[in-house]
Amino acid sequence: MKKNNSILAVVFIVVGAMALGLFGGLMIAKNSPGSAEIVVTEAPVVAVPTLVATEAPVVVIPTETIEPVVEPTHDTRPVFYISEWRSYVSEADQILYPTEPFEATVILFNGGQSEWGKDFEFVWVGGDEMKTKSIQIGQKVQPGSFAQFNIELMAPNGKAGTYTSWWMLETEDGVRFGSGYDGLRVVAITIVVE
Repeated sequence: MKKNNSILAVVFIVVGAMALGLFGGLMIAKNSPGSAEIVVTEAPVVAVPTLVATEAPVVVIPTETIEPVVEPTHDTRPVFYISEWRSYVSEADQILYPTEPFEATVILFNGGQSEWGKDFEFVWVGGDEMKTKSIQIGQKVQPGSFAQFNIELMAPNGKAGTYTSWWMLETEDGVRFGSGYDGLRVVAITIVVE
């Protein structure tokens, strides 16, 4: 049985080689019972077609793009800016009359890189004027800390409605900055006048 398997294996190899054009012909002659002699003849020259590579169509499979997180090598926060703020008036001053004085409490959080000096001023920059134009914050404020102070104001002399004044901090050198990461947004104080 092993002998027949060997003969079959040789036949398959030679037939496979012929299919590839390696041999021109094959002659099998039987020498004795159960054995065969394989004779290979020379292969004729055959033209083989040349394969030309062509571009395969590009298939784009949509995938989610994940941007790498790049940690800054330096502090990218502005030198001065107010990262958070609150302003409010007492419950007794929720509704005011024209020209009525009131006190507003302001809380500013230092989200920048540098200390705020005690001579920094909270200055009116627009909106509805409420008499006071500026007040010193009166305390040093480290980055990550907050300043809280009260400011005496006066309701505008006008008709009933909502009034808002806009404010920013100003350094000793006259540089103004406000809220928001860019330090360009104002802090608002809003009141209602009857």
